Amino acid sequence: MAGKVKWVTDIEKSVLINNFEKRGWVQVSESEDWNFY
Repeated sequence: MAGKVKWVTDIEKSVLINNFEKRGWVQVSESEDWNFY
């Protein structure tokens, strides 16, 4: 079973953030492991 996609962003683009949240992706900090930047 695959885990959730973890993502980090350095910009506040609501359209991106909303899209990632709808997909069930998890926002993490830059110091944590992440899959998408």
